[in-house]
Amino acid sequence: MRATNVVLCVLLGACAEAGHSHDHDHDHDHDSDPAASTGAYTDGMTAMTQPGGHMAVALTLSGGATVGTHDVTLVIDHHGAAEAGLDVSLDATMPDHGHGTNAVTVIDGPTAGSYTAEGLELTMPGTWEITVSIDDGDHGGDAVFAFDVTE
Repeated sequence: MRATNVVLCVLLGACAEAGHSHDHDHDHDHDSDPAASTGAYTDGMTAMTQPGGHMAVALTLSGGATVGTHDVTLVIDHHGAAEAGLDVSLDATMPDHGHGTNAVTVIDGPTAGSYTAEGLELTMPGTWEITVSIDDGDHGGDAVFAFDVTE
């Protein structure tokens, strides 16, 4: 998990500096929505929370993006620092079909900044959207992942 945080820090350029202030804006000039990570699924794919882009969320599904039941691992950091003790929820839907799947409970994982959910059912092939919602009272938001699920 430590390596994941380092990779996130490098990829996102969001390493915290000593005395980092949260009184800054996160206006970015991107061609796409920075909250959504779309395309082919890869273990540890990341998306930023919106509004504000304060937290990076890395998503891993046991067994990859295939039809079936999965355990979910999330790693969440705030400007390069692991964020433990957050209120995290997860919702999986198929926007093109207008339906979702079973509700799962997200709990604290084995290391600081990691969270897990067991038994997420991806019931059919197609494009799925997983929304990870974080409520920390200050810098929370939603990180959205969209990817194709195969048989």
